[in-house]
Amino acid sequence: MEISNPQSLFSVDAKYNPPAYKAVGVASKQQEVNYFDIKLKATSFPLDFIENFIVGASEFKGTVNTDLKINGKPNLPNISGELVVNDASFKVDFLNTRYFLNQQKATINNRWIDASKAVVTDEAGGIARLRGGITHRNLKDFGLSLDIIAETPFIALNTTKADNDVFYGKGVGTGNITFTGSFSQTNIQVKATTQSGTKIIIPVSSTQDAEQVNFIQFPNKDDVKRDTFGQYLSEIRGVDLDLNLTLTDVAQIDLVFDERSGDILSGRGRGDIQIYLDRTGELAMYGNYLIEQGEYLFTLFNLVNKPFVVQRGGTLRWRGDPFNAAIDINAKYKDLSTSVANLIPEFLSYAPEDLQKGLSNPQILT
Repeated sequence: MEISNPQSLFSVDAKYNPPAYKAVGVASKQQEVNYFDIKLKATSFPLDFIENFIVGASEFKGTVNTDLKINGKPNLPNISGELVVNDASFKVDFLNTRYFLNQQKATINNRWIDASKAVVTDEAGGIARLRGGITHRNLKDFGLSLDIIAETPFIALNTTKADNDVFYGKGVGTGNITFTGSFSQTNIQVKATTQSGTKIIIPVSSTQDAEQVNFIQFPNKDDVKRDTFGQYLSEIRGVDLDLNLTLTDVAQIDLVFDERSGDILSGRGRGDIQIYLDRTGELAMYGNYLIEQGEYLFTLFNLVNKPFVVQRGGTLRWRGDPFNAAIDINAKYKDLSTSVANLIPEFLSYAPEDLQKGLSNPQILT
């Protein structure tokens, strides 16, 4: 039997012996009642149906060719064969990264759709390889056990402020992206070391009128989570995300204090940061970052605009709450040397001279 249309072609060679035909001798010793034997060949079958089943990935494009053999009883089929993916791509939603596959093979048996050794590329042409694939139990209970392994620079994050206003930017690195869990409860873990081309932006305020005494204020962190991520998090509740980043001095980190006026602290340094988002939408951030070099553009009332050089050895620390970082940084402008705490006290949870408490409720000590 063949079913064809301009886009795809199916070739099916099948036998099935239902109970009603048992008496006429269709079943043999090898072919028991309720036994079927199918050889399925498909050409250019569209892949977009996959996104109906997998949480956390979308925009599947491309086609697949199949050469499969399926036999046994309907409640416990045996399957074997090969799949070839052509001109395919998909997006990892939270990372906003698109990956591409072409002429890549996978084998299938009763437990695995194994894509090991297949090659995947990013939007810049970076190359990684796959290990593992899709797990199942005789075509039931589908899940993921897949690694994207990048030994050369590969895009692992490509978000904008519209995607996530707690942190965003472009992450280029080496390491692994691991997908585990069921299709409906997917876990994504990223372990990466940053490479050239990485730029991560961390906004740390919303701005009010400059004439106010506290002219830059933090909103309540619970309101921020609800208001700025609300809809986005509702779209990814099936995903558990764990980002483990080793930051090197080729990566640029920007802390944005006032986006409208350009009040930004930009630095390069070293550190390890973990960002964790669970299925309920709870976000946590941990880690230390040691600044090697940087600059701080201090602005006030849109009249003062002074560039300060951030001195080596400054630190940023997160202990869970992404809205409550601890910052200990000194900066220099010509012959003036001062702690950044004196310029932006509203934002600092810790500075050696005169500040402590959290970003969402700062207090100046006298």
